[in-house]
Amino acid sequence: MRLPIYITLCVIALASCRPAEPAPLSHIADPQVRHILHCALEAAGGLDDFGQLDTLAYTKRSILLDSNGHVLSDQTEFHLLTFTPPSLTSIRWVHGGDAYHLDVAGESVSYTVNGTPPLAADTAALLRKVASARYTALMPFLLADETARLTYEGLDTLPDGSICHAVSAAYSEGEPWVYFFEKNDCRYHAAWVDHGGYGALVVNDSSDVIGGLRWNLRRTTWRTGADKRPLWKRAQFFYTNFTVCKKGGIQRRGGGTR
Repeated sequence: MRLPIYITLCVIALASCRPAEPAPLSHIADPQVRHILHCALEAAGGLDDFGQLDTLAYTKRSILLDSNGHVLSDQTEFHLLTFTPPSLTSIRWVHGGDAYHLDVAGESVSYTVNGTPPLAADTAALLRKVASARYTALMPFLLADETARLTYEGLDTLPDGSICHAVSAAYSEGEPWVYFFEKNDCRYHAAWVDHGGYGALVVNDSSDVIGGLRWNLRRTTWRTGADKRPLWKRAQFFYTNFTVCKKGGIQRRGGGTR
């Protein structure tokens, strides 16, 4: 799925906020969206703790499936994200016996295969890979910035039976999304992206609080029709070996297989 690159190529500067009317959300016109998003951010650990992040590291395993359930790929990557400008995203993985290393800091892109820059590299694809990594890891906090027009769509029942608040997001670039927050505690539960004629429903299956913030441990992506109903399982993602470092040197580790 293609994500707006500009969402995550800069560090989000989030000021401290008051529970009644968080300053970072004052740009959101829809009062229901403001209330639900504030509740969701608190359920994820709060903007104050998020603003104290210095570095985040974790291991990501991605299993891609075809429509018959056959494994197309099984890839493990090591991600490092920093939050001091210019923010750095470092991704390392091995494929076909070759070691890949991608670093993006601000507008600087470094990409090597076995320690050597390839003769040709798709810079736009590399930037999308980094944008996707940060977008996935840092939700729902990224919804507090001003890159999307957010609208409350009411309550919706997802295929797993969860009743959720639905918030649609329209970006100036990229495809439209709908984010789902659990009705009772506003916890970020799923997201759906419209690819035009079909879509992808990404469900957060398991999460844990590490370093004061809630991180996803397991996610499942379903290929769907335009009605958001799953047609077949597209991918599974597992996140482990978290290291969360806050400003001032506070470090927390965790996130086993769940």
